This record gives sequence, structure tokens and C-alpha cells, in this order.
Amino acid sequence: MNNIVIDIGNSNIVIGIYKKENLQKKLRLYSDKSGTEQYYLKQIKYLIEINQLKISEFKCAALSSVVPELTNILVHCIASIFDCPVEIVTSNTDLGLKFPVKDFSHIGTDLIVNAFAARNIYKTNCIICDLGTATTIQLVGSDGYFYGYSIAPGLTTSTECICSKASQLSILDLDEKSDLLGTDTRTALLSGLVKGHIFMLKEFITQIKRKYDSLNEFTTIATGGLSGMIGRDLDEIDIIDENLTLDGLNLICERN
Repeated sequence: MNNIVIDIGNSNIVIGIYKKENLQKKLRLYSDKSGTEQYYLKQIKYLIEINQLKISEFKCAALSSVVPELTNILVHCIASIFDCPVEIVTSNTDLGLKFPVKDFSHIGTDLIVNAFAARNIYKTNCIICDLGTATTIQLVGSDGYFYGYSIAPGLTTSTECICSKASQLSILDLDEKSDLLGTDTRTALLSGLVKGHIFMLKEFITQIKRKYDSLNEFTTIATGGLSGMIGRDLDEIDIIDENLTLDGLNLICERN
């Protein structure tokens, strides 16, 4: 039996198909707030058909979203295709996490799912760096205590912003190797954007470990669309797990 999981982010919608704990297929779509239910329905059906899967073989669906405009659209799509329960993760979903504040409804469901996934998969105190539209850095204890998080502009977001504000700048190839100091405008921007992001993460991780040194052991995880590019140049990262959010959603399906 299969599970289908959907992570609706500000830039992308990522759909995963799992067989037990194994991710079989993944589809990434642009998060188009003007997209119709028919459009997303067509994309999901295509994913099912191209992989020759049977609708009857799906037992559960789970969804997290930070884009309210798209949540109901994707829920309706899933409900119209699959005859299985749909778990919509909210701040009220009981995932065994504990929070330092009474009202934690403001915390994004992607952060909640990441904390749940990291705690259950790695079973240690986890520093999670999610590198997407925004860069988030969070700490969850092995006991499920959600210590807190920080949000900064994502690397791609920062790049698009500065290039749109300066008429003589063009969009950069962020995969290009960057030196500590550039020798022209393009390489200087690569240095400031890419190296600057790496240095920010490095210092955040160092300071978190210093402040919460009583926790002793940490596992630092990079996830999200840019985790491979940034994580490979950051010695403080122990694990690059691009699919942490999807894995967390699948765990929610499996526990049900």
C-alpha cells in the first residue's frame, strides 16, 4: 500500500509517493496561487499514471501548508482522486511535541513536521536548517521539546531581491563556485550571497550549541531545496536530508 504526501511551500509544492518508509516518486510544482483545482488535479493524476500506480493502493494522504490559498484546493484534489483519509497537519495536530509558549499557532506547519520527523528519525537533539524561500533554523530536543526557531531571507530570495533592485545586475548562477572575495561585481555578489549565507548558518549553529550546551549531543540537519548546495560547504552540517518534511508527513500517515 502507498501513501501520498504534499508539502505546500511559498515557492514550491512538493508531492511524494511512499511505499511504507521508502520515497518512490517525487514531483515538484510551482506554488501558483492563481492555479485552479483542475490544474493541480491534472498534475497529481499525471504523477499516478506515469508511474503506473493504482488508486486503490493508496491508504493515506497527509498534507502540510504555509499557503492558505492553496490548502483547500489540494485537499479537494486528493479527496476527489483517492478513497483514503487525508491528514491535514495544523498547529493543533498532536505529534508529541512540547512548546515553550501556550499559543504556538503562529509556527509554520513545515517547522512542526520537520521537528516531528527529525526527532523520530534521528532520535537526538536536532538543529534543523531548512533552506528554501526562507532559511529557518530550529532546535528540537530528543524529548520533543521545541526550543525555538529563527527565520532569515532564503538565499534565492535574497538573490532575486538584490538583482531586481539594481538595474545592472542579472540573476546569478548560485551553483557556481564562489571564492571568499570576488574580483568583479558578479563574483563579489556570489561571495556575499553564498558565503554570507554559509557564515550566517555556521555562526547560528555555533551559538545554539553554546547556549544549549547542557543538551550535550546534537545532530545538525540541512533540508529543503538548497540543502545540497549549501550543506556540502558547511562542515557543521552532519546530515543532508532534502526530504525531511516529506518523510515527516509519511510518518504521520504510517502512525495512523
